[in-house]
Amino acid sequence: FHESYPDRGRDIWVWSIDTSGNGTGALLLATAGNERNPAISPDGRWLAYVSDGENGDQVYLRRYPGDVGKQISLTGGSEPVWSRDGAELFYRRGRDLFSVTVPQDPDEPGQPRHLFAGRFLSDPGGNVPSYDVDPDGSRFLMLRPTEQATTLQVLSHWQAGVLTAEP
Repeated sequence: FHESYPDRGRDIWVWSIDTSGNGTGALLLATAGNERNPAISPDGRWLAYVSDGENGDQVYLRRYPGDVGKQISLTGGSEPVWSRDGAELFYRRGRDLFSVTVPQDPDEPGQPRHLFAGRFLSDPGGNVPSYDVDPDGSRFLMLRPTEQATTLQVLSHWQAGVLTAEP
């Protein structure tokens, strides 16, 4: 998961649960940029994430747990989603969907391959993927807008109605 901090933006954390069911959070990735969209591969060996360093939003890949991430998107990217077998990583850039073959060596990522483009919905905050891939990787679930939005509704102080303490 990620948390936001006023002084440095979003950082990626990991939550571990012990045998008694108690959990502990630990900081995994923190830089001056905004790290978000963490996605651990199905085999648990890789972490894909988005960071907005000097080249804007880019998708990175690193061993999990590991140290330095390797940029795998070439000209921007967000919303990383793993194939079910972990051999492929998908990501979006605007209206485009790309695929990258996941390497055995993190310093040798595959070349991004453009799959298709279309007008699909995405999370305006860039926090979570708004699509998924079917188990065999041949089809995608994408949400299309049905009409142009003409109004914006803002709900302030919504947490007070949801996060109330019980007496």
